Amino acid sequence: MALTVVVTAFGSVQVPKSLFGGYIHLGDTVVFLCAYFLGSWYGAAVGGLGGALSDLIVAAVWAPGTLFIKAFMGLTAGLMFKKSKGTLSIVLAMLIPGAIMVVGYYFYEWLILGSFISAGFDILPNVLQAVISILAASICIPLLNKVSSVSSLRK
Repeated sequence: MALTVVVTAFGSVQVPKSLFGGYIHLGDTVVFLCAYFLGSWYGAAVGGLGGALSDLIVAAVWAPGTLFIKAFMGLTAGLMFKKSKGTLSIVLAMLIPGAIMVVGYYFYEWLILGSFISAGFDILPNVLQAVISILAASICIPLLNKVSSVSSLRK
C-alpha cells in the first residue's frame, strides 16, 4: 500500500485545466501488480486505501471516490486475473478494471460538479492513465513472474 501512495502522490503529473486538481500517475500499475500476484482482496485494499491516502496528500476532494473506485478496480482485476492464462489474456483482464476507473471517476466528478458535461473533460486523461498503467503492468508482470520469490506469491 505504501508503494501505491508513493508512486501515486509523488510520481504524478497534474492534468491541465482539471477543476479539482486531477492528476495522472502509475499507482494503478501497483494496483494491477498486487491484484495479479496477491489476489482480489489485496488488490482492493491497495487500490482503495493506497489511492485514497494519495489523494489526501495531493487532491483531497478525490479521496472518497477513489476509496470505492480503486477498491472495486483492484477487486475486479484480481478476479479477472484468476481466469487469465497467457499474456494477451492478462492484458485483456486489465481492460475492464481500467474502464471501471474511467467510468467511476466520470460519475464521481458529475456528482461533485453537478454537470455531466464538465465531468467529461477528465475522461481523456483517465483513459490515458488506464492505458499507461495497463502497458506498464503488462511489462512488469512477465518480468516479475521470472523471479521465483515473487511468482510464488501468485494466488
